[in-house]
Amino acid sequence: MLSGEEIIYAKSLEKYCDDPIPSYFEFLNKTWISFQEFGLNYTRYPCDFYFPIEIINSIKMPDVFTVVMIAALFTFLRISITAIILNPFGYWLRVRSFDMSKFNESMWKTLVYTCFWSFSRYCLITSGNYTIYDYPLRIWKGLTFTNDILKSDIPNDIYWLYVFQLGFYIHSIYATLKLDAWRTDSNMLIVHHILTIFLIGFSFIMRYHMVGMLVLYLHDIADIFLEFTKVNVYLKSRTDCNVALNRFFANVGYLIFVSVWFWFRLYLYPLKVLHVTNWGVYITQIGKDPKMYLFFNSMLLMLLFLNLYWFYIILKLGYKIASGQMSEIEDVRELEEKLTPLDGRNHNTESSKTHISPKNGFQNGVCSKKNWQKSD
Repeated sequence: MLSGEEIIYAKSLEKYCDDPIPSYFEFLNKTWISFQEFGLNYTRYPCDFYFPIEIINSIKMPDVFTVVMIAALFTFLRISITAIILNPFGYWLRVRSFDMSKFNESMWKTLVYTCFWSFSRYCLITSGNYTIYDYPLRIWKGLTFTNDILKSDIPNDIYWLYVFQLGFYIHSIYATLKLDAWRTDSNMLIVHHILTIFLIGFSFIMRYHMVGMLVLYLHDIADIFLEFTKVNVYLKSRTDCNVALNRFFANVGYLIFVSVWFWFRLYLYPLKVLHVTNWGVYITQIGKDPKMYLFFNSMLLMLLFLNLYWFYIILKLGYKIASGQMSEIEDVRELEEKLTPLDGRNHNTESSKTHISPKNGFQNGVCSKKNWQKSD
């Protein structure tokens, strides 16, 4: 229980709910203050071992069934769209057989992430129903963490955003193992998918959906530019010709991707999400019982570390290009053999690349059928 002075102090903190996002130094300082209060003060905030049982009991089987069905739907759509649309489209564009599966994968993900980010932007900003993007500290204002919070309703728009995201990431584990090309960070990608499922599922059950909506919005936009760039990487070296426009889009896409990744995942994510789940909890819940504070923040911090790890890979690619170790944008994570299993030829050597001209089989934006057939 709080003393009289502490109650007055706690009420005085609520005025900070309308504060703008802090500087990084202020963020670190206030996060440390919050951690000392909720993470190290075991006497005032003892561990409630029964609450996880309440969480498990609050899971509704119709919601689980909906998520599983959506995961199956994504798998069906991925396989169907690849067979009916993406494969014929790739052959029409003369995508190399070595790159076809990766091209299809990136086209599919570009479509999905664009839809997800557009919907999350609508829910968070365009609809006008919420002000938490500009004032994220308002998320916890007036909220008391009791067992009844598990029974509260979730707005319909956020509910469907959640179940579709959960279904997609469950599908993505299967897709990474069975459908996608294996890369050096595929194991880390599976860890990311599992962590994302836990984060989305946990915030859904705990009714921390406002925080979850912020996380989804800040993360999905970078994936759009990542997959767009990869699509153009696979298109710029089509059979027997290089396409200047795709090389340009690959380079510009990479620069935009790096900028978006840094801005949304490494700058805004800590200052809008981690600041809310630490300092936001402190100014609204001090002396109360913020359920699962350490568990929730540990997962969010793991997500930040994964973002840093992948940003290292992104910068590593840029360094290789700047230092002359690579001549252009490629995926440095790939483990596949450079020789294709179909014809045994090395499609990635410089000798297989030609300049763009009608003589090399480039006419009106696509490779001429004559030279394309020779290459097979």
